[in-house]
Amino acid sequence: MCKGRVIPALFMWGMPPVRSYFITEQLFVQGSVHAFAKNRRRLLILLCLLPLMILIPWVGAGEKLWIEVLLLYLVLAFFFFGITPMINRWLFRRVFRRNPLLHREQFFEITEEGLHLRSENGEARYRFDELKKVSVYPEMVLIYPMTTLFHVIPRELLSATEVELLSRCGEQ
Repeated sequence: MCKGRVIPALFMWGMPPVRSYFITEQLFVQGSVHAFAKNRRRLLILLCLLPLMILIPWVGAGEKLWIEVLLLYLVLAFFFFGITPMINRWLFRRVFRRNPLLHREQFFEITEEGLHLRSENGEARYRFDELKKVSVYPEMVLIYPMTTLFHVIPRELLSATEVELLSRCGEQ
C-alpha cells in the first residue's frame, strides 16, 4: 500500500510528465542482481542447514564432524560468494544481449493515479496501491507490480519527491 497521500499535480515538480530512457546493459544487470538477491539468501540458508541435516545422522556428532562441516561451509561460501555472482552477471548480460526488446526506448509517466509505463512492446498502468514493492537504490528504482516482475527506472530521471513518493508504495 502507498503510505501517505498522493500529491496532486506531480508534473509541477519541474520534470516533464512523460520521460524516456533506454535500459543499458549495466542497468539491467544491476537491477537483476538486486531483484534476485532475496532468492540467493534463501538458498544460502538452505545450503548451510543441509550438511548438518545429512551428516549428523550419518556420522554422528563429534570433533571430526565439525571439521568436515566447517570445510564444507568454506567451499560453499567460496562457491556462493565467489563463483555464483560471476555466473549470474554473465547470464544477465547474455539475456540482455539476446533480447532485442530490452533495447527499445522506454517511457514512463507518474500521474496522480499511479505509474504509466510504455514502450513499443506494450504499456502498463499501475495504481500506487497496486504496487507490491518498490526498491530504491542509488542508481535505480525497481518497481514490482508483481512479486516476480520488476521494472527498472534510472534514478536520475526521478525527482527527490517522486523517489520519496514511490518509496512509500508497496509492502516494505
